Amino acid sequence: MRISKLLLIALLSVYAAMTATADSFTQDGLTFCVTSDSVNTVEITARADAMSETWKNLEIPATVWYDEKEYQVTSIADGVFYLTLQLQTLKVPASVTHIGARAFSYCHKLQQAELPATLTDISDGLFEDCTQLTKVVLSDSIRTIGSRAFAHCEQLNPFDIASTVKTVGDCAFLYCLQWTSVTLPSTVEHWGSNVFLNCLNLRKVNFEMSSLYHATDILDAWDHEYDVFNLPAGMSYVDTYRLSEFKGLKSVYVDPANANYATREGVLYDKAMTTLLWYPKNKQEEAFTVPESVRSIQTLNQNPHLHQLTLPDSLQAIAPYAFSEMPIESISIPTSVTEFGDYVFCNCTRLKHAVLKCPLSTLPAGTFAGCTSLESFECPDTITSIGKMCFYESGLRHFSMPASVRYIDDWAFARCRNLEKVSLPSYTRSIGSASFLECEQLEEVILPDSLQYLGNGAFTQCMKLRRVSIAADNPNFFDIEGVLADRHHECLIYYPTGRTDTLYTIPRCIKRIGEKAFFKQPYLRTLEMHHEIDRLDAGALHDCPQLSRITDMPAVPPYYDSGTYMASDFNADVYVPLGSLQAYQKDFMWSQYRLHEVDTTIDTAIAAPIRHDVPSRVIRLDGVVLKQSHKKGLYIIGGRKILR
Repeated sequence: MRISKLLLIALLSVYAAMTATADSFTQDGLTFCVTSDSVNTVEITARADAMSETWKNLEIPATVWYDEKEYQVTSIADGVFYLTLQLQTLKVPASVTHIGARAFSYCHKLQQAELPATLTDISDGLFEDCTQLTKVVLSDSIRTIGSRAFAHCEQLNPFDIASTVKTVGDCAFLYCLQWTSVTLPSTVEHWGSNVFLNCLNLRKVNFEMSSLYHATDILDAWDHEYDVFNLPAGMSYVDTYRLSEFKGLKSVYVDPANANYATREGVLYDKAMTTLLWYPKNKQEEAFTVPESVRSIQTLNQNPHLHQLTLPDSLQAIAPYAFSEMPIESISIPTSVTEFGDYVFCNCTRLKHAVLKCPLSTLPAGTFAGCTSLESFECPDTITSIGKMCFYESGLRHFSMPASVRYIDDWAFARCRNLEKVSLPSYTRSIGSASFLECEQLEEVILPDSLQYLGNGAFTQCMKLRRVSIAADNPNFFDIEGVLADRHHECLIYYPTGRTDTLYTIPRCIKRIGEKAFFKQPYLRTLEMHHEIDRLDAGALHDCPQLSRITDMPAVPPYYDSGTYMASDFNADVYVPLGSLQAYQKDFMWSQYRLHEVDTTIDTAIAAPIRHDVPSRVIRLDGVVLKQSHKKGLYIIGGRKILR
């Protein structure tokens, strides 16, 4: 006979209840459950009212008698004494070998706890939120400290993590506010995350570990202030990247017996002190003199307190970003420096004066990028090239380049919003793309006779720039009344953003309009093409807010690169020759405009809007659309020639 599923579950429940009753008993407010009849052991599984004074000074019994048998108390179940509000002292006997998770958590009045040597594991959350706990007696046999075991024990006095401990769990000592120093033993095999997170008074950390790899996981790496990290003799490699993650670290000290590293005044060097490896992020001194023995500087770690830096004449190499984001106001690089990395002074927003005495051939990329206060800069006449973004967004107003400069890389002076004048050397051969982008105060540029290459958008959005000039005999470029063109490609390269003309006629010698040639031109309203124009590069007419008429288009639609455009670019009337309307309508880019046909043979315009629901237009011979004709003359009305 089959027993229904519900009946089977009910029978099993009754059996479990009978078994529990038979193996459980209560004495002195504690409930015990027999764990072994053969060796007579029990576990504490519950306690009576949490508010009872019975629990004020709790001493767990080692043995209990029940049914004429003596049982040994060997374990305490999970959460048994959770939120026992009267508990102040605790003593656990040597018979206990296991205490469950959160067994004494949230006992807010608990002050002292004595645990037996037989206990090898501190379970998860065992004393979590015991905010008055000051002292815990532990044995040297502990192997595991569980996650959040002492979290929020704000009054807990520090204790050494025993050499027997192999595992420390996540947030084990979270918010232990009395801990001012801690030693991290090398014997721990597994560290959890945020072990000492928000230990707000922790100032000194002694590393016995051979690596800093897990340091940022164990400690509070972000806003916490540490006075010193003590590193052992056995740490053969100091990971400066990990050190740099501790934003509040003031100093580091290496055991003098360490074979690879040395420290002086909290700064890390190689053993011979020829390389400055790492400078503490939160070191408080405002001035620092680099020792004479130093030949190379790796990083000053963006220290926000260091205002004055003195470099030795022995210095030979400066690594990329070495002095970036520091508040120094002036700097002098000695003649001995032969290696100079990229972005060395990047975002030094208070730097006003810089002198580079070293005989460099290149000013590296981003050297003064973001130095918004930079007023003056001196460099030797050995410089032949200025690197990419070298002065990007710097505060320079005037800059006389050394006569030796031949190459200016992309974005080199872009967004130097105070730059008024640039003297380009007579032998400069190359100016990169966007090299003077958005130099808003730049009014005039005279390009050198030797110029061979000019990148796209070199002077884009220079709002005061009205003309660009170049010698007439330059074999590569020429200017037409201040408008720059490429001689080889018959291409109009740049129409100055600061020109205030509302009408511009493309010269007959121009066959092509270059990339972003008219980009963001704020004044131009009418652009007159001619029949030999065959190409417009990407963004040639991009974002010209006033451009409303494009006339004299060739019969064959010029190729228009669709690489850069936006809907507002097409807010203009375009006049095309008679018979070419259909070709323009089929072209993706040109079809976006309002197209009109013009019969150039009789100097008469024929209105041909794309949308046939548009009312008939009256168009003057020069292409101007009229609401109605007032004077005698020849007009086209509704597509027919009318003489009045």
